Amino acid sequence: MARRAPTNPRYQKYTGPEGKTRKSAAAAKPKKASSGKPSSSKSSSASKSRTSAVALRNPDTAEFRSFRRLWWIGLGAGLALTGVSYAVQRYVTASWGRPVQAITLGLAYAAIIFAFYIDWTKMRPLRKEAYEQQRSGKAPRPAAEKAEKPAKAQAAANKAAADTSDSDDDSD
Repeated sequence: MARRAPTNPRYQKYTGPEGKTRKSAAAAKPKKASSGKPSSSKSSSASKSRTSAVALRNPDTAEFRSFRRLWWIGLGAGLALTGVSYAVQRYVTASWGRPVQAITLGLAYAAIIFAFYIDWTKMRPLRKEAYEQQRSGKAPRPAAEKAEKPAKAQAAANKAAADTSDSDDDSD
């Protein structure tokens, strides 16, 4: 293959032939009529959609927050144990260094796998439930409210049972 000549104008910067480009086909399309809304509404709607997307990823329930905390603990422990394993491999030359390095690396893998387990089996169903509730138009209930309803139903059932036993005693 021949070598390019640096004196050829085709290979010199800013001295080559100027090209001609066509206009885009999109420029020929008619423009949409503006609806009269201010342009700042686009940014506010984008921020609203962004916050709702964050709310879908992280439903605001006590149950989800506890699983999220466990998930972070698992990932942090895995990262820390990986660092310990690397440090032992790098700086410990004693005979016990090799087994300690293998054990800490195994514990790191276990912690990271635990974090994935929490994410896939515990957190994803909660996210999916929150997504389905949002799609159906229902607001997701906080965990405290979920716990109150069965307790209230149980209290009402106990009260009804007590009332019926009182009425049986009155009939005697």
